[in-house]
Amino acid sequence: TYRRGDVEERHDGSFSAREGGRRGPVRVDVEHPWHFAWEGTGEHYFWNGTTTYFLMGWDDENIRKALDRLHRLKINRVRVVINGRVKDGRAWMEDVYPTDDFSFLLNPWVAARPNNVESPGFDVTRFNVAHWQKYDRLLRHARELNMIVSVIFHVDGRRPGVDPFGKSGMGGEDEQRYYRYAVARFAAMSNVMWDVTNEYQLFRDEAWANKMGALIKRWDPYDHLTSVHGHREFPFRKSEWADFAMHQIWDDAGGYQFLRDCRGKQTKAGRPMPQINEEYGYEDHYPRWGGNKKWPARVADSRRRLAWGMYMAGGYQTTGERANTGTGWGPDTGGGWINGRGDDSMVMLEGYGRIVDFFTSIPWWTLEPDDDLIEIHRGQPVKAPLTHIVYTRTKAGHAALFLNGETAETATVAGNVNWDTGLRLALANELTCDRPWLGDYHRVAIYDKVLSAEQAARQFKLGLSETPSDAVALYTFQQRESTQVKDVAGNGKPMNLTINAPDAVQWLPKGGLRIKAATLLATPGSARKLTEAIRRSQSFTLEAWVSPANTTQVGPARIVTLSKDTGTRSFTLGQAAAAYEVRFRTTETSANGEPSLWSPGHRAARSSVYASSSLEGDLAAVYFEQGAEITLTSERLAAGLQAQWYNPRNGGWERASTTERGTYQTPDAEDWVLLLSRP
Repeated sequence: TYRRGDVEERHDGSFSAREGGRRGPVRVDVEHPWHFAWEGTGEHYFWNGTTTYFLMGWDDENIRKALDRLHRLKINRVRVVINGRVKDGRAWMEDVYPTDDFSFLLNPWVAARPNNVESPGFDVTRFNVAHWQKYDRLLRHARELNMIVSVIFHVDGRRPGVDPFGKSGMGGEDEQRYYRYAVARFAAMSNVMWDVTNEYQLFRDEAWANKMGALIKRWDPYDHLTSVHGHREFPFRKSEWADFAMHQIWDDAGGYQFLRDCRGKQTKAGRPMPQINEEYGYEDHYPRWGGNKKWPARVADSRRRLAWGMYMAGGYQTTGERANTGTGWGPDTGGGWINGRGDDSMVMLEGYGRIVDFFTSIPWWTLEPDDDLIEIHRGQPVKAPLTHIVYTRTKAGHAALFLNGETAETATVAGNVNWDTGLRLALANELTCDRPWLGDYHRVAIYDKVLSAEQAARQFKLGLSETPSDAVALYTFQQRESTQVKDVAGNGKPMNLTINAPDAVQWLPKGGLRIKAATLLATPGSARKLTEAIRRSQSFTLEAWVSPANTTQVGPARIVTLSKDTGTRSFTLGQAAAAYEVRFRTTETSANGEPSLWSPGHRAARSSVYASSSLEGDLAAVYFEQGAEITLTSERLAAGLQAQWYNPRNGGWERASTTERGTYQTPDAEDWVLLLSRP
């Protein structure tokens, strides 16, 4: 029955339905809600996605070729936008340009000026049917390949010309018509999932995302998976319309530990669901806003190793191929994460295919992250001696790290100090209480000036015998048996630190404070006095006398931090195994104060080993990011398991056996996977 106003027409007919043998839509696995399954067959779905934002900018032939290539490389999910427009790829510092076969100007509505980048003149009451028919064909071809398409409604919505609704019209009648039309048109295809928009924070708010996500769910009779692409935090953990969580955290900050933390937050929300890092820095992509990384920080191998960590954390990832083989430029054979096209020189996804091969050879959905499987995490800690740490950063951007009076490392940290005055100062943990540090504090001093190398050496020689007189904040840990750590600098109102778990600390008889268990020592409110002093001087020194409890702490564990959470800080001194890390935020770094300055030993500190096992102990996997030697906790494993080494660089298998010491030693210094399973 067709109705339009008072007009009604009825048409009768019939059709036959047959079993198509298709895998059907992807759902969240009811029995294992951190994972996915195909509804039609019950098979588990191992998410291996990549970004292809402007795939719709190609003609049909190139769309099919791109999808076919990605399918051969074992990609089973692509991200494709409906609405977006930009002049060229230099918007993201990539050499991708329009050609006769490719356009950045996507026109889902009838446009008065369809070739105008910033002023297309969209009539949002009329859809450009040819554009939608091309998307139909894209979906149909992807379905034949058992490839899921994440339908993104907007990309870079804040750019001129992209968002025809604006702040005044967001979520209104016209925008709802757009979303409802897309759902009505595409929902009958089994291989779609909905992304409410890309990076909603850039041009919308949480209320809008909740509204549109709920409307998509109401309008979609097939209840396809729905989520929204954001940044670090996913504020929709309890929203009924959100089926899985999508994050965007780049580089090491978005790896194994991040997704472990995400699972922890989701568990606390009382609603387990899959966790995905949807974007973590594309292959060889170095934009000015991307953490100030330089080549080779994001080469294919670094992306692959990060992906292994995310999967070992029980999460999933979406990668992106290099774009610098170009479209309309250079070899003109690529486009990668921007438009989905690639050539034979682009081999990153071959490494991801070996991840697929490994996990799909076992019931991976039964594995849970298991830190206690590795004995070194449970053994007697290695005691570390009293250490004098000084970090300085000049107004000109020269940074230095001194250990026990000697220069350990230097770097350039360009930009101006732009610290948020609302952040709190804390010791022994992050403000989110998920980066605990154990050890002894003997002195912490923070200055709004720079100590020279000679002064740092002199401070070390003097030891704790001379108390600084010119610090902005000073903690000497001398007061004994208090629930506060006093700021004794005598510089304005003291910034005393409250100990949130007094039973976790011990005041030492000769002075000092021992952190025995996880706790947090923090200012009750913002450390405005400190922040304003550093912003005025643009110069900074942190001095700390500490004794780490061991050299296995990770996170990095926070020794001193002025921050908001694990992704937003002014500065942090942390410990990662046998190395110290300092993050210092400026206008040229990330919000997390990266890139970091590391002490010698940081390679070993970041050579991580991740373990997971089944509840029954009859299946376990250990990923070594770099070569290492470990001892497994045998009582956590079933008897009679077979051990094998898997080489993630070539897909080869070889038998594994323990050394004379009863340990497992990787065959070489590269990354390896140890699999223990029933013969």
